Amino acid sequence: MIKAVLLDFDEVIVRSYKNHLKAFLKTAKKFGFKIKREEVIERFGISAAEIIKELLKLKGKKLEKFVKEKERTFRKLSKKIVLVKGVKGFLKFLKENNLKVGIVSSAAKKNIEKVLNEKNLKNFFDVIISAEDVKRHKPFPDPLLKAVKILKVEPKECVYIGDSKYEMIAAKRTGMIGIGILTSFYSPKELKQHGAVYVCNNFKEVKNLIQKLII
Repeated sequence: MIKAVLLDFDEVIVRSYKNHLKAFLKTAKKFGFKIKREEVIERFGISAAEIIKELLKLKGKKLEKFVKEKERTFRKLSKKIVLVKGVKGFLKFLKENNLKVGIVSSAAKKNIEKVLNEKNLKNFFDVIISAEDVKRHKPFPDPLLKAVKILKVEPKECVYIGDSKYEMIAAKRTGMIGIGILTSFYSPKELKQHGAVYVCNNFKEVKNLIQKLII
């Protein structure tokens, strides 16, 4: 029986990939680097630091400085916050059914807090694991394991909802049910190949699925 539902943040709770991409490209240009759009897009789902380490081979203070500037740029670009369609109603449904709810994301804590505060969503969540909370991020299981420890539930009692292969890999490694949601550019085939047990088009379908899993 499912006792907890964990959600990724970017493109699952909030529409943000376009501004993340712009922030990466602007920051790279400012620091004298050139990166390709496609190289960034295919890595969405892991932390900003991991993306930069892979693409630009930066380390230490240079990496830290780049990431801070990228996140500042992202927040400046994100003046209008747009939630993924149906997510607020879905969160209400989860709380009405006494399920524990959490965010497990590689997003910066300030980015998450900005959205939750401005959209009055903070009270829906029992735990929030962000980029700063673990050393190893998705697709490693560490952030999910930290979340279940705080929630005092077993991994097999949880589902993890994500839009990318990284969430599905992490869910499988942790022993959770991975639910892929088609809110970004991943196909059902790609999500299933990387461990998704279910794939849903939208939160209406996810809600119907959760109703079956909690019976």
